[in-house]
Amino acid sequence: MKLPQICVLLVGVLLLSATPASARKWTSSNGKFSVEADLIEVKDGNVRLKRQNGKVVTIPVSKLSKADRNYLAAKAKEKPAAPVAAQPKLRETLAGHTNDVKSVAFSPDGKTLASGSADASIKLWDVATGTNTATLKGKSWTVHSVAFSPDGKTLASGKADKTVKLWDVATGKNTATLIGNTWIVTSVAFSPDGKTLASGSYKTIKLWDVATGKNTATLQGYPKFVLSVAFSPDGKTLASGSQIKPIKLWDVASGTNIATLKGHTTSVNSVAFSPDGKTLASGSQDNTIKLWDVASGKNTATLRGHAAIVYSVAFSPDGKTLASGGVYGILKLWDVASGKNTATLKGHAEIVYSVAFSPDGKTLASGSQDKTIKLWDVAPGKKN
Repeated sequence: MKLPQICVLLVGVLLLSATPASARKWTSSNGKFSVEADLIEVKDGNVRLKRQNGKVVTIPVSKLSKADRNYLAAKAKEKPAAPVAAQPKLRETLAGHTNDVKSVAFSPDGKTLASGSADASIKLWDVATGTNTATLKGKSWTVHSVAFSPDGKTLASGKADKTVKLWDVATGKNTATLIGNTWIVTSVAFSPDGKTLASGSYKTIKLWDVATGKNTATLQGYPKFVLSVAFSPDGKTLASGSQIKPIKLWDVASGTNIATLKGHTTSVNSVAFSPDGKTLASGSQDNTIKLWDVASGKNTATLRGHAAIVYSVAFSPDGKTLASGGVYGILKLWDVASGKNTATLKGHAEIVYSVAFSPDGKTLASGSQDKTIKLWDVAPGKKN
C-alpha cells in the first residue's frame, strides 16, 4: 500500500532523546483503537511506542490518525539539541615568580611558555610537564611584556628600565639590548616575518630591525603611555592601545597613522588581531571588550561581562573564541560570532594581567598578580 505523502518524510529514522516525552494519546486512522504511550522512535515506516505499563508496541505509521502523522512529521523536522560543550578546566598552576606575572607567551611550537614578572625575571616553562626550565634575569626592573619570534629562537622582553632585550631561547643568553625608549617599555611584538620588532612606551612606538638592533622608525601621536601593540597577520598594519581612548592603526611601511578607532571611554590595555586579520579586539579600563572591523574601522560588537578593568585579550588560533583577563582573578571566553560569554574561569586570587592561547588552541595560559601562571584545558574534547 502506498504511504501518504506525510509518511514518506518518516521512512528514515527519527530517534528521540533517551528521556521519554510525556505520554501522548495515539489513535488509529479508523478510530477503532487508541493508546497512551511515549514515543521511542520512528523507523522504516513504523512507530515504536512505550505504554504506561512498560510494554513496547510497534504500529505502522500509515495506520495512525492524520493528527498523529502530522505530529510525527513536525518531530522529524525538529533540530536535535546541541550537545553540551565540555567546560574548560584548570590543568596546572605554575609557581616560581615572587611578584606579579605581567605577561605570558607560548612558543610557536607550543612546547614552551615564557612569563615576564615584576620580580625582574623571565621564566621559561615546559608546557607538558609544568617545570621551570630556565630563568632569564637582568637588572632589577619589572618585565612588562614578552614575545617569541616566529621561528621560536628569540624571545623579546620589554622592561621598566626603558630597554628591550633579545634573548637566545636555547641558551638563555641576552643577545641584544635595544636602547631608545624614554620610559617604561610596556609592550613588545614581533612582525609575522620576524624581521621587525615593535615596542610601546611613553608617547611613542618604536620599530626595530631585529637583525641589527637599529631603531628604524618612531611612531608618534600619543600624549601618554602606549600600553599594547600588535601586528596584523600580514605584517602591514600595527595596532596600538594607550592611556587615551582611541585605538590607532599604523601603516608599518610608512609609519603613518591610517585609522583611529573611537569607542572606549578610557584607557585601552590590550589589542589583538584575529588570525584572518579582519577583526581587532580591544580590552579596556571601561570594563568592556570591543570588536572592530579593521577595513572600515567600525565597532561591530561590545562584549560586556567583566565587573571591572579588562587587562588582556587574545584570539584562539581558529579565530572563533576570544579570551579575556581582568580584575578579581577572572578570565572569560567569548564566542566571537555571537559575542556571547561561553565560559568564566575562576582560579586566580588577584588580577589577571595576561592571557595567551597555545598554537593548537587547546590550552590557555594566564598570568596574574597572585604571582602564578595557570594553564587551562579549553578544548578538552579535541583529539590530537
